[in-house]
Amino acid sequence: MVRAGIFNPRRILSQIEPLTGAIDAYKSFDERQPGWIKVELIPAA
Repeated sequence: MVRAGIFNPRRILSQIEPLTGAIDAYKSFDERQPGWIKVELIPAA
């Protein structure tokens, strides 16, 4: 489905956070705060 362009997994991301903020991001996600559906953690460049 991804290859065919039917489904774009990036559309379910609600937050993009730096890897250094993983603990705070996890807490927000775990507390089910509004807007925290799926989080992508980006490593530092």
